[in-house]
Amino acid sequence: MNGLDSAIRERGAAAYAAYGSSIDANVRYLTRFRTTDPPVVYVQKPGERGMIVVPQMEHERAVRESTAAVVTRAHAGYLDYIKAGEPRWRATAHMLADLAGGPVLVPANFPLALARELESFQPVVLDERGGRSRRCGRSRRRRRSSGYARSSGPPRAR
Repeated sequence: MNGLDSAIRERGAAAYAAYGSSIDANVRYLTRFRTTDPPVVYVQKPGERGMIVVPQMEHERAVRESTAAVVTRAHAGYLDYIKAGEPRWRATAHMLADLAGGPVLVPANFPLALARELESFQPVVLDERGGRSRRCGRSRRRRRSSGYARSSGPPRAR
């Protein structure tokens, strides 16, 4: 079980969700997929492989590059919600709620408009720890002490 699985379970969520492009370090780390526009939706349930939802035009490249499972927006139901007249944020939230199947853990930089729409379908839980500590493969103590290795000159006396 990895750190993200632990965070999902500890917070009582059914899944973790992120929204953004590879400019966001968490999205880039979780998906290994480089894109700037349009943003992708990432969903991961505990014990399962993560999934990204991408536009049809990005599908083939995402399958080649990403470590996550890849689904198009059409297969995830997004286009059905758009055709039904739902606004963009609501359609995205509806799709995300269907994929998560329960309370959703989101990072602090999750779009507020999307979070508010998502709350009408599933409870939204804020991940206060953030992905930064999970991305780093070192312990907290090691992260604090690693600054000495980067500094020039001898370490300061304590």
